[in-house]
Amino acid sequence: MVLVSCAVTAEAERKARQEVRRLRRRNPDALLVVCGCWVDRVSDEDLSSMGVDVGLVNGMKHLVPQLVERHVRGERLEPVYRERGSSWDSLSLLRPTRHTRAFIKVQDGCSRGCTYCIIPKLRGPSISRPFGDVLDEARRVLDSGALEVVLTGVHLGDYNWEGLDLADLVEALGKVAGLKRLRFGSIEPFSVGERLLRVLGDCGAFMRHLHIPLQSGDDSVLRRMGRGYRGDDYVALADRARSILGDDLHLSSDVMVGFPGEDDEAFEKTLTVLDRASVGRIHPFSYSPRPGTPAFNWERPAPDVVRARLNRLLELGASRLESFASRFVGRRVTVLVERVSEGLADGLTEGFVRVRFPYHGPLGVVVELTPTASMGGTLVVGEGAFVPSDDLLYPL
Repeated sequence: MVLVSCAVTAEAERKARQEVRRLRRRNPDALLVVCGCWVDRVSDEDLSSMGVDVGLVNGMKHLVPQLVERHVRGERLEPVYRERGSSWDSLSLLRPTRHTRAFIKVQDGCSRGCTYCIIPKLRGPSISRPFGDVLDEARRVLDSGALEVVLTGVHLGDYNWEGLDLADLVEALGKVAGLKRLRFGSIEPFSVGERLLRVLGDCGAFMRHLHIPLQSGDDSVLRRMGRGYRGDDYVALADRARSILGDDLHLSSDVMVGFPGEDDEAFEKTLTVLDRASVGRIHPFSYSPRPGTPAFNWERPAPDVVRARLNRLLELGASRLESFASRFVGRRVTVLVERVSEGLADGLTEGFVRVRFPYHGPLGVVVELTPTASMGGTLVVGEGAFVPSDDLLYPL
Protein backbone atom coordinates (compact mmCIF):
# COMPACT_ATOMS: atom_id res chain seq x y z
CA MET A 1 0.00 0.00 0.00
CA VAL A 2 1.31 3.44 -0.95
CA LEU A 3 -0.19 6.64 0.46
CA VAL A 4 0.80 10.03 -0.97
CA SER A 5 0.17 12.47 1.86
CA CYS A 6 -0.43 16.19 2.26
CA ALA A 7 0.10 18.54 5.21
CA VAL A 8 -0.45 22.00 3.71
CA THR A 9 -3.40 22.56 6.08
CA ALA A 10 -4.23 21.20 9.51
CA GLU A 11 -7.19 19.38 7.98
CA ALA A 12 -4.98 17.69 5.38
CA GLU A 13 -2.63 16.54 8.12
CA ARG A 14 -5.55 15.17 10.16
CA LYS A 15 -6.82 13.25 7.14
CA ALA A 16 -3.36 11.81 6.48
CA ARG A 17 -3.19 10.42 10.01
CA GLN A 18 -6.72 9.07 9.73
CA GLU A 19 -6.01 7.35 6.42
CA VAL A 20 -2.78 5.78 7.70
CA ARG A 21 -4.61 4.26 10.65
CA ARG A 22 -7.46 3.07 8.41
CA LEU A 23 -5.09 1.38 5.94
CA ARG A 24 -3.14 -0.35 8.70
CA ARG A 25 -6.31 -1.51 10.45
CA ARG A 26 -7.75 -3.01 7.26
CA ASN A 27 -4.46 -4.48 6.03
CA PRO A 28 -2.44 -5.46 9.12
CA ASP A 29 0.13 -7.55 7.24
CA ALA A 30 0.67 -5.39 4.15
CA LEU A 31 3.70 -3.18 3.46
CA LEU A 32 2.59 0.41 4.15
CA VAL A 33 4.64 3.11 2.41
CA VAL A 34 3.80 6.77 3.06
CA CYS A 35 5.41 9.59 1.12
CA GLY A 36 4.86 13.31 0.72
CA CYS A 37 4.43 16.39 2.90
CA TRP A 38 3.08 14.71 6.01
CA VAL A 39 6.24 12.61 6.36
CA ASP A 40 8.23 15.85 6.49
CA ARG A 41 6.09 17.01 9.42
CA VAL A 42 6.19 14.00 11.76
CA SER A 43 8.91 12.17 13.63
CA ASP A 44 10.21 8.69 12.91
CA GLU A 45 8.67 7.54 16.18
CA ASP A 46 5.25 8.91 15.21
CA LEU A 47 5.35 7.10 11.87
CA SER A 48 6.32 3.84 13.53
CA SER A 49 3.62 4.11 16.21
CA MET A 50 0.94 4.31 13.52
CA GLY A 51 2.22 1.26 11.68
CA VAL A 52 4.04 2.92 8.78
CA ASP A 53 6.71 0.56 7.44
CA VAL A 54 8.49 3.05 5.18
CA GLY A 55 8.28 6.84 5.07
CA LEU A 56 9.75 8.98 2.30
CA VAL A 57 9.96 12.76 2.44
CA ASN A 58 9.27 14.95 -0.59
CA GLY A 59 11.77 14.58 -3.40
CA MET A 60 12.07 10.82 -2.88
CA LYS A 61 8.83 9.43 -4.32
CA HIS A 62 10.77 7.97 -7.24
CA LEU A 63 12.21 5.39 -4.81
CA VAL A 64 8.82 3.78 -4.14
CA PRO A 65 8.89 1.16 -6.96
CA GLN A 66 12.38 -0.10 -6.14
CA LEU A 67 11.64 -0.17 -2.39
CA VAL A 68 8.52 -2.24 -2.97
CA GLU A 69 10.49 -4.56 -5.26
CA ARG A 70 13.18 -4.99 -2.57
CA HIS A 71 10.48 -5.78 -0.01
CA VAL A 72 9.01 -8.45 -2.29
CA ARG A 73 12.49 -9.99 -2.57
CA GLY A 74 12.63 -10.17 1.22
CA GLU A 75 15.16 -7.39 1.82
CA ARG A 76 15.01 -5.30 4.98
CA LEU A 77 14.11 -1.65 4.38
CA GLU A 78 15.02 1.44 6.34
CA PRO A 79 11.99 2.84 8.19
CA VAL A 80 12.34 6.46 7.02
CA TYR A 81 14.16 8.11 4.11
CA ARG A 82 14.87 11.77 4.81
CA GLU A 83 18.01 12.54 2.79
CA ARG A 84 16.26 14.63 0.16
CA GLY A 85 18.48 15.64 -2.72
CA SER A 86 18.44 18.87 -4.72
CA SER A 87 17.60 17.25 -8.06
CA TRP A 88 14.20 16.71 -9.65
CA ASP A 89 12.16 13.81 -8.27
CA SER A 90 12.10 11.74 -11.45
CA LEU A 91 8.45 10.68 -11.67
CA SER A 92 6.74 10.37 -15.04
CA LEU A 93 3.76 8.85 -16.83
CA LEU A 94 4.18 6.16 -19.46
CA ARG A 95 0.52 6.55 -20.42
CA PRO A 96 -2.39 8.70 -19.25
CA THR A 97 -4.34 7.48 -16.26
CA ARG A 98 -7.51 8.85 -17.87
CA HIS A 99 -8.73 8.62 -21.46
CA THR A 100 -9.02 12.38 -21.79
CA ARG A 101 -6.18 14.30 -20.17
CA ALA A 102 -2.79 13.95 -18.54
CA PHE A 103 -1.40 16.03 -15.68
CA ILE A 104 2.30 16.72 -16.10
CA LYS A 105 4.18 18.16 -13.14
CA VAL A 106 6.96 20.50 -14.24
CA GLN A 107 7.89 22.38 -11.05
CA ASP A 108 8.01 21.77 -7.29
CA GLY A 109 8.78 23.74 -4.15
CA CYS A 110 8.63 27.48 -3.55
CA SER A 111 11.15 30.16 -2.62
CA ARG A 112 8.77 33.05 -1.96
CA GLY A 113 7.74 32.56 1.68
CA CYS A 114 4.19 33.89 2.08
CA THR A 115 3.64 34.37 5.80
CA TYR A 116 0.85 31.78 6.04
CA CYS A 117 2.40 29.04 3.93
CA ILE A 118 4.31 25.97 5.13
CA ILE A 119 5.12 24.72 1.61
CA PRO A 120 8.71 26.06 1.48
CA LYS A 121 9.51 24.01 4.58
CA LEU A 122 7.73 20.90 3.33
CA ARG A 123 8.73 21.00 -0.33
CA GLY A 124 11.95 22.99 -0.19
CA PRO A 125 13.04 25.75 -2.58
CA SER A 126 11.73 26.02 -6.12
CA ILE A 127 13.02 23.38 -8.52
CA SER A 128 12.14 22.79 -12.17
CA ARG A 129 11.92 19.65 -14.25
CA PRO A 130 14.34 19.27 -17.17
CA PHE A 131 12.87 20.82 -20.31
CA GLY A 132 13.39 17.77 -22.50
CA ASP A 133 11.83 15.44 -19.92
CA VAL A 134 8.61 17.44 -20.01
CA LEU A 135 8.40 17.23 -23.79
CA ASP A 136 9.20 13.50 -23.74
CA GLU A 137 6.40 12.78 -21.25
CA ALA A 138 3.98 14.91 -23.25
CA ARG A 139 4.74 12.89 -26.39
CA ARG A 140 4.25 9.60 -24.51
CA VAL A 141 0.87 10.49 -23.04
CA LEU A 142 -0.36 11.97 -26.31
CA ASP A 143 0.78 8.89 -28.23
CA SER A 144 -1.13 6.80 -25.67
CA GLY A 145 -4.40 8.58 -26.35
CA ALA A 146 -4.64 11.77 -24.28
CA LEU A 147 -5.78 14.90 -26.12
CA GLU A 148 -5.25 17.34 -23.28
CA VAL A 149 -2.21 18.14 -21.14
CA VAL A 150 -2.41 20.08 -17.87
CA LEU A 151 0.85 21.59 -16.61
CA THR A 152 1.09 21.62 -12.82
CA GLY A 153 3.50 22.76 -10.13
CA VAL A 154 3.56 24.21 -6.63
CA HIS A 155 4.64 27.52 -8.18
CA LEU A 156 4.10 26.83 -11.89
CA GLY A 157 5.08 30.30 -13.04
CA ASP A 158 8.50 29.89 -11.45
CA TYR A 159 9.44 27.21 -14.01
CA ASN A 160 12.97 27.78 -15.32
CA TRP A 161 15.29 25.16 -16.73
CA GLU A 162 18.69 26.47 -17.83
CA GLY A 163 17.21 29.79 -18.88
CA LEU A 164 14.07 28.34 -20.49
CA ASP A 165 10.93 29.57 -18.74
CA LEU A 166 7.24 28.67 -18.81
CA ALA A 167 6.62 30.69 -21.97
CA ASP A 168 9.38 28.73 -23.74
CA LEU A 169 7.83 25.48 -22.51
CA VAL A 170 4.40 26.46 -23.86
CA GLU A 171 5.91 27.33 -27.24
CA ALA A 172 7.62 23.94 -27.43
CA LEU A 173 4.56 21.99 -26.30
CA GLY A 174 2.43 23.78 -28.87
CA LYS A 175 4.52 22.10 -31.56
CA VAL A 176 4.13 18.55 -30.19
CA ALA A 177 2.04 16.40 -32.52
CA GLY A 178 -1.32 15.31 -31.16
CA LEU A 179 -1.76 18.05 -28.55
CA LYS A 180 -5.27 19.41 -28.98
CA ARG A 181 -5.67 21.09 -25.60
CA LEU A 182 -3.22 22.65 -23.15
CA ARG A 183 -4.13 23.95 -19.70
CA PHE A 184 -2.39 25.25 -16.60
CA GLY A 185 -3.11 24.20 -13.05
CA SER A 186 -2.76 27.21 -10.76
CA ILE A 187 -0.44 30.12 -11.53
CA GLU A 188 0.36 33.05 -9.23
CA PRO A 189 -0.49 36.60 -10.37
CA PHE A 190 3.12 37.78 -10.08
CA SER A 191 4.09 35.10 -12.62
CA VAL A 192 1.71 36.11 -15.42
CA GLY A 193 3.68 38.61 -17.48
CA GLU A 194 3.11 40.14 -20.89
CA ARG A 195 5.35 37.66 -22.73
CA LEU A 196 3.64 34.61 -21.24
CA LEU A 197 0.21 35.98 -22.14
CA ARG A 198 1.36 36.67 -25.71
CA VAL A 199 2.72 33.13 -26.05
CA LEU A 200 -0.52 31.68 -24.67
CA GLY A 201 -2.47 33.81 -27.14
CA ASP A 202 -0.40 32.44 -30.03
CA CYS A 203 -0.72 28.80 -28.87
CA GLY A 204 -3.70 27.30 -30.66
CA ALA A 205 -3.94 24.47 -28.13
CA PHE A 206 -4.17 26.69 -25.04
CA MET A 207 -7.63 26.68 -23.50
CA ARG A 208 -8.97 30.07 -22.43
CA HIS A 209 -8.94 29.51 -18.67
CA LEU A 210 -6.50 30.70 -16.00
CA HIS A 211 -6.69 29.88 -12.31
CA ILE A 212 -4.95 32.81 -10.61
CA PRO A 213 -5.17 32.93 -6.78
CA LEU A 214 -6.20 36.28 -5.30
CA GLN A 215 -6.23 35.25 -1.59
CA SER A 216 -7.40 38.73 -0.57
CA GLY A 217 -8.43 41.94 -2.28
CA ASP A 218 -7.37 44.16 0.60
CA ASP A 219 -3.94 45.77 0.27
CA SER A 220 -3.12 45.67 4.00
CA VAL A 221 -4.00 41.98 4.26
CA LEU A 222 -2.00 41.23 1.13
CA ARG A 223 1.01 42.99 2.66
CA ARG A 224 0.72 40.90 5.84
CA MET A 225 0.45 37.80 3.68
CA GLY A 226 3.62 38.77 1.83
CA ARG A 227 1.91 38.43 -1.55
CA GLY A 228 3.70 41.29 -3.29
CA TYR A 229 0.76 42.82 -5.17
CA ARG A 230 -2.31 44.97 -4.53
CA GLY A 231 -5.96 44.44 -5.29
CA ASP A 232 -5.75 46.93 -8.15
CA ASP A 233 -2.82 44.97 -9.60
CA TYR A 234 -4.98 41.86 -9.76
CA VAL A 235 -7.75 43.72 -11.58
CA ALA A 236 -5.22 45.18 -14.02
CA LEU A 237 -3.84 41.68 -14.68
CA ALA A 238 -7.34 40.38 -15.41
CA ASP A 239 -7.95 43.23 -17.86
CA ARG A 240 -4.58 42.68 -19.55
CA ALA A 241 -5.15 38.92 -19.84
CA ARG A 242 -8.55 39.44 -21.49
CA SER A 243 -7.14 42.02 -23.87
CA ILE A 244 -4.76 39.35 -25.17
CA LEU A 245 -6.68 36.09 -24.69
CA GLY A 246 -10.15 37.44 -25.41
CA ASP A 247 -13.22 38.51 -23.44
CA ASP A 248 -14.31 34.87 -23.03
CA LEU A 249 -11.27 34.09 -20.87
CA HIS A 250 -12.47 32.30 -17.73
CA LEU A 251 -10.61 33.56 -14.68
CA SER A 252 -10.99 31.45 -11.54
CA SER A 253 -9.38 32.11 -8.18
CA ASP A 254 -8.57 30.98 -4.64
CA VAL A 255 -9.68 33.29 -1.82
CA MET A 256 -8.58 32.94 1.80
CA VAL A 257 -10.84 34.24 4.56
CA GLY A 258 -10.05 34.75 8.20
CA PHE A 259 -6.41 35.74 7.80
CA PRO A 260 -5.08 37.80 10.74
CA GLY A 261 -6.09 41.43 10.30
CA GLU A 262 -9.00 40.77 7.97
CA ASP A 263 -11.83 42.98 9.24
CA ASP A 264 -15.22 43.59 7.63
CA GLU A 265 -13.86 46.38 5.43
CA ALA A 266 -11.02 44.20 4.17
CA PHE A 267 -13.43 41.39 3.35
CA GLU A 268 -15.72 43.76 1.43
CA LYS A 269 -12.72 44.93 -0.59
CA THR A 270 -12.07 41.31 -1.54
CA LEU A 271 -15.62 40.96 -2.83
CA THR A 272 -15.18 44.17 -4.81
CA VAL A 273 -11.96 42.97 -6.45
CA LEU A 274 -13.55 39.65 -7.40
CA ASP A 275 -16.36 41.59 -9.08
CA ARG A 276 -14.06 44.09 -10.82
CA ALA A 277 -11.86 41.26 -12.13
CA SER A 278 -14.95 39.33 -13.32
CA VAL A 279 -13.81 36.13 -11.61
CA GLY A 280 -16.05 33.28 -12.72
CA ARG A 281 -15.25 30.42 -10.34
CA ILE A 282 -14.24 31.06 -6.72
CA HIS A 283 -12.57 28.55 -4.42
CA PRO A 284 -12.96 29.97 -0.90
CA PHE A 285 -11.23 28.47 2.12
CA SER A 286 -10.45 29.54 5.67
CA TYR A 287 -6.99 30.39 6.90
CA SER A 288 -5.30 27.40 8.52
CA PRO A 289 -2.54 28.46 10.96
CA ARG A 290 0.54 26.29 10.46
CA PRO A 291 3.26 25.99 13.11
CA GLY A 292 6.56 27.30 11.79
CA THR A 293 5.06 30.10 9.70
CA PRO A 294 5.32 33.83 10.63
CA ALA A 295 1.53 34.25 10.83
CA PHE A 296 0.96 31.28 13.15
CA ASN A 297 0.51 33.28 16.38
CA TRP A 298 -1.12 36.36 14.89
CA GLU A 299 -4.60 37.20 16.15
CA ARG A 300 -7.30 36.22 13.68
CA PRO A 301 -11.08 36.73 13.29
CA ALA A 302 -13.54 34.71 15.36
CA PRO A 303 -14.66 31.35 13.88
CA ASP A 304 -18.30 32.42 13.46
CA VAL A 305 -17.18 35.51 11.51
CA VAL A 306 -15.04 33.32 9.26
CA ARG A 307 -17.94 30.93 8.62
CA ALA A 308 -20.22 33.82 7.68
CA ARG A 309 -17.64 35.16 5.23
CA LEU A 310 -17.14 31.73 3.71
CA ASN A 311 -20.88 31.43 3.15
CA ARG A 312 -20.99 34.81 1.44
CA LEU A 313 -18.13 33.80 -0.84
CA LEU A 314 -19.85 30.52 -1.68
CA GLU A 315 -23.00 32.43 -2.64
CA LEU A 316 -21.01 34.92 -4.70
CA GLY A 317 -19.10 32.09 -6.38
CA ALA A 318 -22.31 30.31 -7.40
CA SER A 319 -23.72 33.54 -8.81
CA ARG A 320 -20.56 34.47 -10.70
CA LEU A 321 -20.12 30.98 -12.20
CA GLU A 322 -23.74 30.93 -13.35
CA SER A 323 -23.28 34.37 -14.91
CA PHE A 324 -20.15 33.27 -16.77
CA ALA A 325 -21.64 29.97 -17.97
CA SER A 326 -24.82 31.67 -19.18
CA ARG A 327 -22.95 33.70 -21.77
CA PHE A 328 -22.39 30.49 -23.74
CA VAL A 329 -26.05 29.49 -23.98
CA GLY A 330 -26.96 29.43 -27.66
CA ARG A 331 -23.30 29.62 -28.78
CA ARG A 332 -21.21 26.87 -30.35
CA VAL A 333 -18.63 25.46 -27.92
CA THR A 334 -16.10 22.62 -28.12
CA VAL A 335 -16.14 19.97 -25.42
CA LEU A 336 -13.79 17.12 -24.55
CA VAL A 337 -15.98 14.09 -23.71
CA GLU A 338 -14.92 12.82 -20.27
CA ARG A 339 -17.76 10.61 -19.04
CA VAL A 340 -20.58 8.75 -20.77
CA SER A 341 -23.42 6.99 -18.96
CA GLU A 342 -26.87 5.90 -20.15
CA GLY A 343 -26.90 8.13 -23.18
CA LEU A 344 -25.59 11.24 -21.41
CA ALA A 345 -22.08 12.67 -21.47
CA ASP A 346 -20.23 15.51 -19.84
CA GLY A 347 -17.00 17.35 -20.38
CA LEU A 348 -15.39 20.76 -20.22
CA THR A 349 -15.49 23.64 -22.66
CA GLU A 350 -12.35 25.54 -23.61
CA GLY A 351 -13.17 27.97 -20.80
CA PHE A 352 -13.47 25.22 -18.15
CA VAL A 353 -17.25 25.15 -17.91
CA ARG A 354 -18.88 21.74 -17.51
CA VAL A 355 -21.43 20.66 -20.12
CA ARG A 356 -23.91 17.75 -19.98
CA PHE A 357 -25.47 16.54 -23.21
CA PRO A 358 -27.08 13.53 -24.95
CA TYR A 359 -24.39 11.34 -26.48
CA HIS A 360 -23.77 7.72 -27.46
CA GLY A 361 -20.21 7.89 -28.77
CA PRO A 362 -16.77 7.12 -27.31
CA LEU A 363 -14.85 8.85 -24.57
CA GLY A 364 -11.87 11.03 -25.30
CA VAL A 365 -13.07 12.92 -28.35
CA VAL A 366 -13.62 16.63 -28.87
CA VAL A 367 -17.09 17.56 -30.10
CA GLU A 368 -18.85 20.77 -31.01
CA LEU A 369 -22.30 21.55 -29.63
CA THR A 370 -24.68 24.35 -28.67
CA PRO A 371 -25.83 24.57 -25.03
CA THR A 372 -29.51 25.35 -24.59
CA ALA A 373 -29.46 26.35 -20.90
CA SER A 374 -27.28 26.83 -17.83
CA MET A 375 -28.16 25.20 -14.53
CA GLY A 376 -26.06 26.08 -11.49
CA GLY A 377 -23.04 26.94 -13.61
CA THR A 378 -23.29 23.76 -15.71
CA LEU A 379 -24.29 24.06 -19.36
CA VAL A 380 -26.85 21.59 -20.66
CA VAL A 381 -27.95 20.55 -24.14
CA GLY A 382 -31.53 19.55 -24.89
CA GLU A 383 -32.49 16.54 -26.97
CA GLY A 384 -31.53 17.03 -30.60
CA ALA A 385 -29.22 19.96 -29.89
CA PHE A 386 -26.03 17.91 -30.18
CA VAL A 387 -24.42 18.14 -33.62
CA PRO A 388 -21.03 16.45 -34.28
CA SER A 389 -18.54 18.40 -36.33
CA ASP A 390 -16.14 16.48 -38.57
CA ASP A 391 -13.31 18.99 -38.22
CA LEU A 392 -13.61 18.99 -34.42
CA LEU A 393 -13.70 15.24 -33.86
CA TYR A 394 -10.40 13.69 -32.81
CA PRO A 395 -10.86 9.95 -32.16
CA LEU A 396 -8.42 8.13 -29.94
